[in-house]
This record gives sequence, structure tokens and C-alpha cells, in this order.
Amino acid sequence: GQNKVSLKVGDTIPNMLLSNIVNYQEDSVWLYDINKPIILDFFATYCGTCIQLLPHLNKIRDDNSDSLSVFIIAGELPGVINKFLNINPNVKGLTLPFISNDTILNNSFSHRNLPHEVWIGKDHVIKAITGYRYVTQENIKKFSKGR
Repeated sequence: GQNKVSLKVGDTIPNMLLSNIVNYQEDSVWLYDINKPIILDFFATYCGTCIQLLPHLNKIRDDNSDSLSVFIIAGELPGVINKFLNINPNVKGLTLPFISNDTILNNSFSHRNLPHEVWIGKDHVIKAITGYRYVTQENIKKFSKGR
């Protein structure tokens, strides 16, 4: 079997291919090709808090599009994510990219709760691992400036 690697704050995340991306200009992208700080939001379509957070994350990303990327990480298949985006009225019109059918990122970051955020700096170093309440405009501004 595969060993589970648990990355933590201060670790450099390896360059990995983010694939099965729904709602993005490409189906896949190498992590190091994203030249902005990144927030990974671990998500599930059955998680009410996760769903409620999506409009907030979409606005945060839109308000900071020059200095921040946000990806939603889901273990569910692309078809499930597409159906969810098409039928759930709370997420109509959102443009957040969803990395579907993910196992690599979920295995790389130990967590018990959803939603769960991983903050990766432009230098590919994990700056923070937090709950959703820390995704505020004030914290985003600090994060985008490398703090």
C-alpha cells in the first residue's frame, strides 16, 4: 500500500499534478506553475458548512484574483461535482475550481474536520493549516504579502 505522508506548516509542498479539475481553464495544472499563494479548501458535497463557505471563498478569490488562487479539494468524482454545481442553488454561478477525485492531497494533509484550509505561499511552503473561520479578508491580505 501507499504510505500516507502528512505535510505540516513549514514543509515545502512537492510539485504535484493537480488533475480532474472541474470549473477551470484546464483539466490539470502543475502546482508550481501557479505563481500565486494558494488556499486549498478540503470539501465534500455532503458537508453543509463546506457548501455555505463556497460563496465566501469565491468572493475572496475574486477580490484578490491578482494575488491569490483558491482550489476546492474533493474526493468525489468529476460527475458528482458537476451535478452538484448544476443543481445546488447555493453555488449557482460560482467559478471556483474543484479538484475532484482527489486522494493525493487528502493523504498529504491529515485532517478530521471539513472544511479545512491549507495555505501555501508563493514559495511553495505551507504557511498555515486552519479552519474556515480564518479565511478573512484581513488574513488574506497578510498572506498575499508573505506574512
